[in-house]
Amino acid sequence: MIGEGDYHEISTEFGPYSFKNNFCLTDLGYLNENGKITIYCEGLGDFSDGLARVKKNGKYGYIDTEGNIAIECEYEDACDFSEGLACVKKDGRYGYIDTNGNTIIDFKYYDPYDGHPRQPEVGKFVDGVASVNNGNYGYVDTKGNVVIDFKLPMARAFHDGRAFVNGAYFIDKSGNNVFHFDNYKIKSLNFYDGLLLVKKDEKYGYVNTNGEVVIDFQFDDAYSFSNGLASIKKDGKYGFIDTKGNIVINPEFDDAKYFSDELACVKKGDKYGYIDKNGNVVIDFNYDNAYDFSEGKAWVRINDRYQIINKKREVIADEIEVKNLIISYDKKR
Repeated sequence: MIGEGDYHEISTEFGPYSFKNNFCLTDLGYLNENGKITIYCEGLGDFSDGLARVKKNGKYGYIDTEGNIAIECEYEDACDFSEGLACVKKDGRYGYIDTNGNTIIDFKYYDPYDGHPRQPEVGKFVDGVASVNNGNYGYVDTKGNVVIDFKLPMARAFHDGRAFVNGAYFIDKSGNNVFHFDNYKIKSLNFYDGLLLVKKDEKYGYVNTNGEVVIDFQFDDAYSFSNGLASIKKDGKYGFIDTKGNIVINPEFDDAKYFSDELACVKKGDKYGYIDKNGNVVIDFNYDNAYDFSEGKAWVRINDRYQIINKKREVIADEIEVKNLIISYDKKR
């Protein structure tokens, strides 16, 4: 049974502006680690495999980290690269190209987002396979070989050898139905660290890839695992558990989400700071807002001033060109 409301998903983007290949995407273009926009363009995706998706004159292509066009803007639609391939649309059909622009999988499929929310992983290769649409969904490998037949009305990406399909159950990489959900609600659509977040009788717990409850329904709130730990809420405070269900960081925080880049952003009172996996405070609670680390850098805010900091607590960019854009994201937190 699918739970109501927002899923507790781990996004592939760690925060509103995350660094990938030393750049982060903003509404004005690509901003470098010094807080300066160095590539002005209509960017649409983060850098992946050294390339980023852009749009020019109504067509899609890709740029490199110098801002040069690496693959011409000639496609009607395009996804970010993943595992060396990107799903693109040409003459009304979708196929896959490599980072040199060579066609690897012919243009013969329908829109991969048909029936899906436009989520980052749809159409991407994950764990060596991608879901594709020829009227029904199936899965192909990176050579275009069909590995699961086209018999599914809806199919998501694989994680930890499992994929959520038809809005109802999980399959393995042979296409076998592994388990349904009869007695609890799914609160994440992907497995992380071999576990899936679920809910029963207003309490959260976790099941393994066979659908067996391995961490009992005991938490008032919880998030998916990341880097071997998951944020949980107990007695009004947040802490972290390991994949065995042991509390490894005591619930003492007013907010906590995920570990990213070996650190977690947590809140005490009305201030944010960062802890390591042992629960040690490594960056003090000095910030009015803060976001996850990626590639050794994180966005933080003190009053109305936005900064980029590193793990040594050093400010590496203080005058952020896109402050007003970041404020618009900040209000959503």
